[in-house]
Amino acid sequence: IADGVIVLRAVDYNHFRLADGSGDLAGVVFDMVGVMNQMSRMNPQHTTTGGWAATELRAKLNEQYFPVLPLHWQRLIRPVTVWSTVGDSSTEIASSADRLFLLSASETGWKLGAPYSYEVDPDAENERMPVFTDAAAAMKRQINGEGSVTCSYWTRSPDFSNGTRFIEADGSTPAYAPSAGSAFYVSWA
Repeated sequence: IADGVIVLRAVDYNHFRLADGSGDLAGVVFDMVGVMNQMSRMNPQHTTTGGWAATELRAKLNEQYFPVLPLHWQRLIRPVTVWSTVGDSSTEIASSADRLFLLSASETGWKLGAPYSYEVDPDAENERMPVFTDAAAAMKRQINGEGSVTCSYWTRSPDFSNGTRFIEADGSTPAYAPSAGSAFYVSWA
């Protein structure tokens, strides 16, 4: 990964179900303190059809970025079941098994109700990750959170139209990307 050093923080416990079929919840969830230095699009097709599970960005995180993480991190990161709406104006929920993923709009603190609240495992201890206490806590910066400029970054929550929801740079409200083909920063968990 071109960033060289990526700083992670614990954001919640017992939030995602392990994808191994055991029914157990993963003990801890980490996410990036900042954003990756390079922007990415969600999909080249400019569509949310299929939701997070069908995105180019999901494949990129799990097939390109995960294999280049240090081996000790690869051994610790277990696949979990990640939920998202299927996009394309649907409220249907689908899952994927991921090692690296984006947090949902609800997990980053936005109270958007259904169907977004269903993107969180029903047995999770919290819908919102406890570190996202207010709008300022949802802000992300480059250079492992030390940069001077806040950055808009993707969540895995598809909009009901031809876009994908992402967090506004000022942290005050989720906003709609013009299309899934737009480029925004990435902060993975």
